[in-house]
Amino acid sequence: MYHKVDNEKMEIFMEIVRVSIIISVYNVEEYLRDCLDSAVNQTLADIEIICINDGSTDSSLEILNKYQSKDNRVRVTSQENKGVSAARNVGIRLCQGEYIYFLDSDDYLELNALELLYKEARDDNLDILYFDAVTLFESEYLAKKFASFNNFYLRTDKYSTVCSGAELYVSLQRDNMFHSLVQLQFISKQYLDSIGLFFYEGIYHEDNLFTFISVLQAKRVRHINKKLYVRRINEGSIMTQEKNFKHFYGYLTCYIQMLRFLSVTLITCNEPKYIMEYVDKMLFCAITLFHKLKGKKSGWTERLTEFEYYMLTNTKSFFRRKMERVYSYYKKNGFVKTIVKIKKRLIG
Repeated sequence: MYHKVDNEKMEIFMEIVRVSIIISVYNVEEYLRDCLDSAVNQTLADIEIICINDGSTDSSLEILNKYQSKDNRVRVTSQENKGVSAARNVGIRLCQGEYIYFLDSDDYLELNALELLYKEARDDNLDILYFDAVTLFESEYLAKKFASFNNFYLRTDKYSTVCSGAELYVSLQRDNMFHSLVQLQFISKQYLDSIGLFFYEGIYHEDNLFTFISVLQAKRVRHINKKLYVRRINEGSIMTQEKNFKHFYGYLTCYIQMLRFLSVTLITCNEPKYIMEYVDKMLFCAITLFHKLKGKKSGWTERLTEFEYYMLTNTKSFFRRKMERVYSYYKKNGFVKTIVKIKKRLIG
């Protein structure tokens, strides 16, 4: 249920914007009201809600305009369909808040989320504050198919000490608790501006790259084990889609761009192997999809640049040869046994 906000009071609130919520919207009429209700009804009132209509063809724009007409904190802008990265980048350029939060249009926030996150982040002068989520399955079929995601976004309170982003990243990665969802990050706009970071446009899996780059450059971060976000698993999400060239290309691009980032950025880290493990994971995912979906026969290599093709197929690379052995084992023994072997360093 929509809660109407007193616009006279909002004139005062909008003088100082504590948090900018950025929402990319594309054909989500079924879920959009839940998302917007969770935004406009936040207990932290002095916020702005920037909604980028990314070329929707359903009633999403009509819904957005209704919310905008009732609450002057809601700002709607439209563009032709360019993808979630391009839409979020529009939001980054428009936002006025001290902190930025990226909310997916088919998910929603707990109503006290931004108030709690803002206080914690301000009190500790954080670049990024990390938190947790619960998973909402749209059907029993999806709950069974993606059962591993039931408690996937829950972490303990062992990461609550303020530290550098690289330190937190290593701790999370060591425990298999690093999640690439940008929706689980509450980010200082000053910090984001200082590193000039935007989302890589035109690819799937853009969060993997954005969260990797943002965490490794941060000076002050921490995590709170509060379940403040509800992630909805539905038939239309990228995670549940049948995999195709776009998924493969997204992983390959993340791999290349991560390597480029590391080649020009000094990262102070006691255990750099955990950084490379995540980079390697992007290539592993790309190679796995390439083989599984018969990318060569499907003409995928013809859609790559010469450099991208080299990065995918360079047989002189030790890691490339290692990944081929990993994939060969995966084909014979399945995903779970493969992961166990990798963790025990028995494939290589």
